[in-house]
Amino acid sequence: MSGQTTENSWKTGGILTGTSGPVAQPGNTLHEFFEGSYLMAQSGLGTLLRKLREARDLSSRELGQLAETDHTYIYRLETGEKQSPSEEVLGKLLKVLKAKQREVEMAQFMLNNDVNPDWVEHVLQSDMTAEMFEMGATMRHRGAGRPDMAAIEARVRKALEDDDE
Repeated sequence: MSGQTTENSWKTGGILTGTSGPVAQPGNTLHEFFEGSYLMAQSGLGTLLRKLREARDLSSRELGQLAETDHTYIYRLETGEKQSPSEEVLGKLLKVLKAKQREVEMAQFMLNNDVNPDWVEHVLQSDMTAEMFEMGATMRHRGAGRPDMAAIEARVRKALEDDDE
């Protein structure tokens, strides 16, 4: 059934998968469908916020209450529908999420820069610094294919090695 659409699949953007993934049921709203872990952020900042929220095991509603921010606004940030929160709102969210200094610096960089969400996820799973994150985020790539995140990390590390010599 993967990749198929039905007359009711418009409610979930036509996304249907088998038993191991999300299944669109007639009558489900987009919000009900995306409240699960199937949410795919469309911005680097959204990815960072979602990953930090999930690490704290908070729902967007709980985060909203703790940060005194509307949960639908948080949802829109995570999905990329909204991309430029104020520094004040971002600060509240990061404080509640107990973001480490590296993540705070990453978020501040993404306030003014679009960053590939795959790069954000890659960096969060590594020991890379905020400086390394920014270097990789600003690299330009040749060709039409998707850049390989491990290759970008290797290029960043190589550049920093060369600087040390």
